[in-house]
Amino acid sequence: MRDILIIAGVYLVFINLVTFGLFGFDKHNARHHRTRIPVAVLMLFAVIGGALGGYIAMQVYHHKTNNPQFYYGLPIMILVFLIAIFYLLIANADKV
Repeated sequence: MRDILIIAGVYLVFINLVTFGLFGFDKHNARHHRTRIPVAVLMLFAVIGGALGGYIAMQVYHHKTNNPQFYYGLPIMILVFLIAIFYLLIANADKV
């Protein structure tokens, strides 16, 4: 069980860093009138675990802050992920 938690932790750090980078790259492209990253791609990375990285990027880059999909969606995803992680840890506490 400990190995799974380590792998999951590494994955979450990685996917959040990638998502943070994608938001930053999209903001850079927006400022320079270049091809943008589709909203669906940014949301996909948030859904697969990068919601926290996306939310932090929103605050750092002031990007997508007026888009309700991100403004409301990312905090809700973070809350769902935290509840799921808490549940999995509690449910498997005897196996750790």
